[in-house]
Amino acid sequence: MKRGAAIAHGIIAALVLALAFSAGAGVAGAQERGTGDNDTVDVDVRVWQQVRDPLRIHISARPEGVRWDTLGTVRLLLDDGLSSDRAYRFGDITVEGVEVRVRQHVRDPLRIHISARPVGGDWDVVGTIRLLLDDGHSTSGNYRYGDITVAVPLATDGAPVVVSPGGEEVPRLAILTIAFRKSPGLTDGSRLVSIDPPVEGSFVWADARTLLFQPAYPGWQRGQQYRVRVDAGRAGLDEDHEHTFTVEGGLEVAHVIPGDGDTGVPANAQLLVQFNRSVAALTVLQEGPAPPVLEFDPPIEGHGEWLNTSLYRFIPDDLQPSTTYSVRVPAGLTSAADGVLESDFTWSFTTSQPAIDRFEPGDGTTFVEPNTLIVVTFNQPMDRASVETGLVLREAEGEAIAGSFEWDEGSTVVTFTPDEPLELSASYQVSAAAGLRGAHGGEMPSARGARFETIGLPELVLTSPEDGATDASPYSVSLYYNNPMDIESFEGRVSVSGIDPEDIELDSYYWRPNEVYVRVQLKPSTTYTVRIAEGVRDRGGRPLPAYEFSFTTRDPRPSLSLAAPASFSTFSASREQVLHYHAARLDDVRFRLYRLSDSEAEPLLRRGFIDGWSPTTRSHISFWPEGEALRGWTAEIPE
Repeated sequence: MKRGAAIAHGIIAALVLALAFSAGAGVAGAQERGTGDNDTVDVDVRVWQQVRDPLRIHISARPEGVRWDTLGTVRLLLDDGLSSDRAYRFGDITVEGVEVRVRQHVRDPLRIHISARPVGGDWDVVGTIRLLLDDGHSTSGNYRYGDITVAVPLATDGAPVVVSPGGEEVPRLAILTIAFRKSPGLTDGSRLVSIDPPVEGSFVWADARTLLFQPAYPGWQRGQQYRVRVDAGRAGLDEDHEHTFTVEGGLEVAHVIPGDGDTGVPANAQLLVQFNRSVAALTVLQEGPAPPVLEFDPPIEGHGEWLNTSLYRFIPDDLQPSTTYSVRVPAGLTSAADGVLESDFTWSFTTSQPAIDRFEPGDGTTFVEPNTLIVVTFNQPMDRASVETGLVLREAEGEAIAGSFEWDEGSTVVTFTPDEPLELSASYQVSAAAGLRGAHGGEMPSARGARFETIGLPELVLTSPEDGATDASPYSVSLYYNNPMDIESFEGRVSVSGIDPEDIELDSYYWRPNEVYVRVQLKPSTTYTVRIAEGVRDRGGRPLPAYEFSFTTRDPRPSLSLAAPASFSTFSASREQVLHYHAARLDDVRFRLYRLSDSEAEPLLRRGFIDGWSPTTRSHISFWPEGEALRGWTAEIPE
């Protein structure tokens, strides 16, 4: 039998049940040990470990000299926490006024340590002791065990009674332990100890000096402070002993949106309040709009709802711009039976100040028509006189351009119409000065502006092929203009010599509105003239004069390509394969077959091509196999 000491706090529920069956015997027959001059209590502890599953731990405990079966053997789950270095997990029991903690190494479950302390005392009283489970095995051979006797001072301060747990974060299902220095000699725990506010539960004696109280499920009320009083007259004390503790999980506001002090909150914002635990009962989620949770100053109309049992959303009907709102969650809020908000939670936010959402034309816009209207959209209703004074359109750095203002009904969109059309091929700037006032107060904090360029007279700037070209591609003709063009105006106005008008197609892409494509099949080594009749127009309806140009297509060139689905293709080696190819203006085609090494194939597969332009190196990359050809052959091209 080893002799040492250990310390722990609390007792698992399984132990309480085991003790309940032997409480009577324990009180009647337990010997008063360690109550003399030494003021210590001796407790025998036996730790059992399953041989095949070292994580399965049981524990036996008894006052020294009492039979092992007095308190029985219980499973110890070692789930009460981890050591500060997270190397050990531990579990606690209480016996004879002593808390015993069993520690097991997380990575080496065969390493077991024991600590002990008087209930509510200091863990450093006797330290931590290594317990080798080498004292024997159970009769079945399934468990090994080790024994230790802990001799612990009852209370270093000589207190006649110690109550635990204490503090501000007591678990909801924590067992209340009242450890007496001397046995009070009274078996009815409810007559010795009172709890305020009352809570359902049961008292049971762990031994002659240790009284336990197990609260009924779901346990102590969250966030509640409890006062425990031990009656002096019935416990044989000089005066009543009082102890307080607070249960974990007090209702708190964990997060709010908008946050405290947020500015620029949009007028259509929704408010979210996240609590640290459930507040609304599940049935509330099915009942639609919830009772008010938030109070506003100034008041806000709207409706709220629980998105889940802890997340509340409020949707305002009339959140005003340029306004600071104070929000309060009143103390006492709860829809559950296990906790309330102890104090008011307040925060504030400010809605958006006046600002410009959009200019039309936007900043950097080109090809703006001279009769375009200037439209400015604000994020909230504006003071019209303030805007009309501070909003100016001018050409480059010139004088302000005269015009008139027109507002929408909500005073959020203003349209400026210049008195005269804008100049062609000119740069303009629309400016909104800082300080423009909103209709509900507030001012635009900084100036805003947008620059744009008006369209010029249309002009054909380039053709492809160019006029006089002698080596032109025989596949298409392109026309490049300085303005976006009206493609429909080209219908019937483009002709190509020697080509039936029915075989000419015109096209343009929306991302290149300045280009017109003349799709036509041309012959090699042939001279063509393209004529564009008068009347083609840009999108503003401005016409262009007639234009024509000529070019000669190049001589036919040989061409060869493999008819494969991709640069890399897989062919079966189990049967004969046919590789198709396209050849034009060739007498024959010569083929060579090579075997590629892994070092050659890998870079080809990584870059995705064999010969071609590399965007990584920004250069053309060529490839030729290093080894000798496996075979070569020539295919004749029939006429």
